[in-house]
Amino acid sequence: MESARAGTTRRRVLVRLGGLLGATTAAGLAPAAADAHRRKGGCHDDARSLVLLGANWHAMRPAEPGAFPVPGSAPIVSGDLTDAEGAEAGTFRSQPLGDSATLHRFELADGMILGLGPADGDEGDWAVAGGTGAYSGLAGAYHATQRSFESGGDGTAAFTFQLSSQTRQERP
Repeated sequence: MESARAGTTRRRVLVRLGGLLGATTAAGLAPAAADAHRRKGGCHDDARSLVLLGANWHAMRPAEPGAFPVPGSAPIVSGDLTDAEGAEAGTFRSQPLGDSATLHRFELADGMILGLGPADGDEGDWAVAGGTGAYSGLAGAYHATQRSFESGGDGTAAFTFQLSSQTRQERP
């Protein structure tokens, strides 16, 4: 019985993450379109935006000590974060999760945000997988643009979040 419960929990998590990934299109909409999306039930009424900017952006490809990185391997990315006004906000680090996914970790003064998304590409839409502190209980999505020095960029990044409180909905 315990394994059946664990399977159900995994299934619920995967379904929830799938729904969050599907909602990522709201993160890239213009404000008027995002408001319309929210009115249609795409976001909660308590949705809020958060913009974080990155500097000193580096992408290092993992390899065994003394070996060259494996071509096509997902990089470990790190950098410093500021808010939209340029005030220090925290740090960023990513971690590859196999061949198809990457975990983003935003360590901020008032908590941490975790994001999940594709392993490839420096730009795209990501799901908010969870958070701690001030970000505990939040759900949402964000658009990421990363330009690491190692990929020929200027060492900057930008993240535009659309966040809302998770509310538990009972099924009939």
